[in-house]
Amino acid sequence: MDLSFSLEEERFRARVRTFLRENLPAGWGGAGGRSLGTTQLEFLRDWQRRLYDNGFLGMSWPKEYGGQGASQIEMAIFNEEVARLRAPGALNVIGLSMVGPTLISHGSDEQKKRFLERLDDPQKNWKFSMADIAERGYWKDYQEAYEELIQETSTKHAPWHIVPADNKWYSRLVVSAAIVETLNSLKLEYPVVDKAKKRELQQVRKLLVKE
Repeated sequence: MDLSFSLEEERFRARVRTFLRENLPAGWGGAGGRSLGTTQLEFLRDWQRRLYDNGFLGMSWPKEYGGQGASQIEMAIFNEEVARLRAPGALNVIGLSMVGPTLISHGSDEQKKRFLERLDDPQKNWKFSMADIAERGYWKDYQEAYEELIQETSTKHAPWHIVPADNKWYSRLVVSAAIVETLNSLKLEYPVVDKAKKRELQQVRKLLVKE
């Protein structure tokens, strides 16, 4: 039985080593492991961003969800090289190892896309809440509740507008168009100043000029 690594796997190991060499701080593991003035949180956020940018975050996730579809051997190689240099792991480890795989297996396509982006990108981690995972189980109930609410409360003079939220620029366009259409339908005009009001304004003007 041949237990040696394939040429492709050795190339992957070389890529991991290059990444670690070029991205770990100079003096990693010693007193100079981090730049002065950099907090641990700032350092780990930057490190997760580097992992993400270089394709080493959520590696085992399917490619369509932002992962690399990495094999078990590639994962073992990566973990071996990280352990060899005692490199840090990702900041959002719970989201990446538990929440993300759960969404991939059981979430809707849109939920997966949005939640996984929030887990992958350090700049979007703040948007994620564990409560979202529990609430997503009630998605069908929410749909039924909103459907009933809209049917019972929408009227001709105050209608509900259903706006698709999957595409942000389009949803904002729809909202803007509805606002403009409503404002135009009101036929708003500036108030008309009658003769008595004009005389009053002239008197006030004379008083102000004299001051």
